[in-house]
Amino acid sequence: MDGIPTTSLYPKYYRNFRTTVLSEIFQTLRSRKYYAMCRGGSRNRAIPRSTMSAFEDYDVVSRNYDANRGPIGLETVSAFIQFYTNKPLQELHVFDAGCGTGNYTKALLELGVGQVTMVDASPGMIMKAKEKLNDEFEKGRVKFVENLLPSLPFPDDTFDVVMFNMVLHHLDKHRENNTDEYPNITTAMKEASRVLRKGGVVSITTTLRGQFQKGVWNYQLHEEITLIYAPILQTSDFNKKAFAEAGIDMKQKLSLLDVPLVTNHDFYEGPLHKEWRDSDSYWSYATEAEVDEVKKRIWAMKKAGTLEEWCKEHDKTSTNGAITVIIGTVL
Repeated sequence: MDGIPTTSLYPKYYRNFRTTVLSEIFQTLRSRKYYAMCRGGSRNRAIPRSTMSAFEDYDVVSRNYDANRGPIGLETVSAFIQFYTNKPLQELHVFDAGCGTGNYTKALLELGVGQVTMVDASPGMIMKAKEKLNDEFEKGRVKFVENLLPSLPFPDDTFDVVMFNMVLHHLDKHRENNTDEYPNITTAMKEASRVLRKGGVVSITTTLRGQFQKGVWNYQLHEEITLIYAPILQTSDFNKKAFAEAGIDMKQKLSLLDVPLVTNHDFYEGPLHKEWRDSDSYWSYATEAEVDEVKKRIWAMKKAGTLEEWCKEHDKTSTNGAITVIIGTVL
């Protein structure tokens, strides 16, 4: 049970846990015939070639992902894309690059966007998206494509909008230093520019490196994990450079205050639970020993009655923000 009492605040996830979830994970790993440790294992895990991420197996994570994730910043994104395309939402054809389980697509369709093409390299994520959006698929409003970024298998001038929502930091492999070079992200921006119509919009929802290091309480529980994870996150300067190289004019860069990365942001016992950790790729960089150290620290603060106070003191999402929306248009 991941070291957590069965009386946890997530009881529904433990119902028949041993006979269902663990069995599914075992069968998936065995059928693929690759050797990889589950979350909390080695930082040098073998990741299936089919996955979108350079360091995370989203076929496994897809089972728990939606428990703690939603379309972060969707209202801001939808307003910007409508303004900069100068078109009604119902006339837009949006490309959701690295769509995951379809949270953003579902929300945009509910707002009235005409058509969305969804791309992800994880069969598990695509399967979850299809379950959510089957009705819209039947109506012809959504299309699913399995493809590995950064290449975009579409003709020039196809879309009005290309969205990258919390996905770009997955494209390049981990580096042991703070280099500001991300060749796959650079290629993705050039590909986005190519498939967009003239005046089309690129929308990025991301966590910048500075926000990550200063803003969120759970990233300050273990300094070593945070220092190792930080280099995968791009900087503001890199985004400007990548846009310029791709012929994209940056229009907006907006930090969203009081908008957390996960829906259960204030659940301060969250890192104790695998389901909670599965919603954030940060934890894929933690070894089993490091996860245990985090758990011990949380239990110690809980026992001392200081957990909530410490987490609130070390959380700056209301002042620094945890999420940034970046908008550009094709020149």
